Amino acid sequence: MSEGRTLRQRTTGNPLDPNDASGSMVKPAELVDVVELTPLTLVDRRTYNLLIAHAWDRIDEHVEHNIPKAVLRGTHKGDERLSDTIQRLMAGQVEVRIIRDGKRYLQSIHLLGTVARPEDEHDDGNVYYRFPAEWREIIRQSSIFARLQTEVMFCFRGQRAGC
Repeated sequence: MSEGRTLRQRTTGNPLDPNDASGSMVKPAELVDVVELTPLTLVDRRTYNLLIAHAWDRIDEHVEHNIPKAVLRGTHKGDERLSDTIQRLMAGQVEVRIIRDGKRYLQSIHLLGTVARPEDEHDDGNVYYRFPAEWREIIRQSSIFARLQTEVMFCFRGQRAGC
């Protein structure tokens, strides 16, 4: 099976740092233009983008990724919002446009597979996560992508001056 053009793209700068003006991430078009079957908040979508950016170098592999909880939490002090976001992302389903047998289809997939996070909200450990096999296959075949400037993505929080 051939690899799509999207996987050959690389992130630039540090896409996890909202202050890195050169930071950018790659997002397959199939995940940009989706029909949300489960409504997601702006924070949910930004967190999902961070999970994608952090895992990008091995995103199509059947591996468990991990990211520091503090990166996902951002400037928010407590974990209640992060817990809610992870629960919505795990329950979240989207429909993506795919080509199968030469025909256009809508495929319903979950955004995240399994997730493990510290039970103690004061524990700044890692969040461990996986992407579902069907999701990884879509990434593998993707040939159209968007490059998201992370500085702009973080501006949508409304907490940075000058955005």
